Amino acid sequence: MHISNISINNYRLMKDFQLDFSTDEDNFLVLVGRNNTAKTSLLDLLDDVLNNDMKQTGFDDISLDVRQKIVDALAPNSEMSEGDRIKLLNDAAISLEVKIDYSDDSGDISRLPILSLDGGDCVTIKIIKKFNVDNIPALCQELKSTKVEAVDFLSKFSRDYMTVECVAAQDNNTREYQSGDFDQKFFGLQNLIKLYTISAKRGVANDIRKESGQDTLSKYAQSYVKEKVDGDVFKQLQQSIIETDNLLTQQYNGKNGGNGVFSTVIKDIKDFIQGGDSGDISVRSNIAMNSILGYGNSRVYYGEGNNRLPETRSGLGYMNMYAIIIKLRMIIDEIQQNNTSGMSALEHIIYIEEPEAHTHPQMQYVFANNIKQFITDNTKDIRTTTFITTHSPHFVSQFKEIDDMVLMKRDSGSVKAVKVSQAYHGQFSEYESFIKQYLTVHRSELFFADKLILVEGDTERILIPYFMDLHDRDKGNKRKLLSQYVSVVDVGNYMYIFGDLIKLLGIKTLMITDMDYANKGKSRRLQACSSDKADDTTNPTLKRLLPAIEEPKKTTIDRIKAVQYNDLIFSIDENGYALNTSGNIRLTTQKEENDYCARTFEDSFAHLNKDWIMSQYNSEKFANSVKKKIDSSTDIDFKFGKAYIKSKAMFAIDIINANEKSGQKIKVPEYIMEGLKWIAKE
Repeated sequence: MHISNISINNYRLMKDFQLDFSTDEDNFLVLVGRNNTAKTSLLDLLDDVLNNDMKQTGFDDISLDVRQKIVDALAPNSEMSEGDRIKLLNDAAISLEVKIDYSDDSGDISRLPILSLDGGDCVTIKIIKKFNVDNIPALCQELKSTKVEAVDFLSKFSRDYMTVECVAAQDNNTREYQSGDFDQKFFGLQNLIKLYTISAKRGVANDIRKESGQDTLSKYAQSYVKEKVDGDVFKQLQQSIIETDNLLTQQYNGKNGGNGVFSTVIKDIKDFIQGGDSGDISVRSNIAMNSILGYGNSRVYYGEGNNRLPETRSGLGYMNMYAIIIKLRMIIDEIQQNNTSGMSALEHIIYIEEPEAHTHPQMQYVFANNIKQFITDNTKDIRTTTFITTHSPHFVSQFKEIDDMVLMKRDSGSVKAVKVSQAYHGQFSEYESFIKQYLTVHRSELFFADKLILVEGDTERILIPYFMDLHDRDKGNKRKLLSQYVSVVDVGNYMYIFGDLIKLLGIKTLMITDMDYANKGKSRRLQACSSDKADDTTNPTLKRLLPAIEEPKKTTIDRIKAVQYNDLIFSIDENGYALNTSGNIRLTTQKEENDYCARTFEDSFAHLNKDWIMSQYNSEKFANSVKKKIDSSTDIDFKFGKAYIKSKAMFAIDIINANEKSGQKIKVPEYIMEGLKWIAKE
């Protein structure tokens, strides 16, 4: 018996939201995505339903477009009929629906609100927050008489006019929640699901001014003791406190290697964070005179003996990890205790927000590699679902189970939850291993980007961010690229195989690739050539996106030449790529400039900037990247890269360095700059 799915409607950005749970006991989901994709909203609603009877949910939580319809329906001059108004308000209700599957015959089925023993294998419990029909006339009257805007009034007082309903459904049978039936509130959902939260706001600020922790009462107590107790008694009291500190410290940490109060959590920390920098963690009693009333009498230290230091001297990253691990141990202990006592829930949900806060990449790697196994080992045979939200590509790149990742993305005005595994289970599924391996730390940022630029290799990877900067310096370009979250990723000339990933992400994507002109020649094998002698291309992406025209003796190159440059815009669906002027993918490649059509970026750039390269070479700016001197007699053709360039990466670096020192004299190939202008737009 397990939760198979949750559905959310009309709650903030989750207008129509679905999230499937795994059938495994170690259900573990990492939620990734851009900011404002409802990762925190999911937690807020779960917490309000499970821990607060949905009391906090109100008008401000209703999806924006629905809110305006509510305001219009309740307006004094509204001509909407009463029936239509009620229907609209019911349709605008916020709801959380939980589907419970008991087909596997595990668990105590008597805990479910069974409607019929023959009703099937699932029960759905739906909790609804909506405007109370009986209160609508009074609400309309209040809005009519108030002097404040309707939105402001509803924002403050909507909860007074709303009600919570609950419906259990099993096939065609339904049962409604009765408000007086307190013991069965939400059909026991609050007992069936337990939510444990480790919030992003963990309060680990390292402020030494607050180290003493002296509130007003403690200050008064300290002053009172100093004034009323004579010197000898004061010293005896201090000695007693020191002895008590030592006794408590032994009990906290264990004497001579024995089990202390904090032994388990200290072991957890050491298992997670290994190495000299983590220190030797201990918890020491600290009943100071200013805390004699019991205030702040425990403090975490790191180090040992005379070398120990208080927790506030530790870096924020370590303090953040300590806080997560300690809190996690407390949660696991509670789950285990409830399970032993027979009070275990159907589903325990552990929700960890942004574990990467304050931590450097290596520590994020350690956490990502250990967290799933840690929770699994400590919750064996207990149904536990873990959600981790993150904005860190470092965390994502090191998380071992990429199939556990869920992308939260905006789609048609709502947020959708999509398994990342769809990125390699589509039409390019034969590249699954490659795509999974390719999601290294650099590529993992794709899950958080607003837009994407795919390039072939080192030259473009180094230069495109610089060209983006040059684009932004041009006052004629109003939309600045560096103010947007654009990810530049080098993928080689097989970029078409990322189609499923692009489809999954649903973001605007620019593909910058080379023409790679070729002909078969005498050997009947494709060889590089100039554009005027080409009858094919060696670029697999061009072949995939622009297949040969279905006419006798017409090849891919004919198709490429036949399509207007500005029309290389595509969409992608289950059938693959298709030319579509309203699509979100643009292919840009070399075109004729100054009476020359280049084969690659290198000869395109050299042709446009020959005089500039000559001047810079003479001043030794290209000494590390160009094999031999370029002069007026040098012929710039498709062989330029191989004949003249030592290292493409160094060539790109030299272009940037020389251009900045020479006052920005280079010309960016038009196919690249036009592509950048396209992706800069909304």
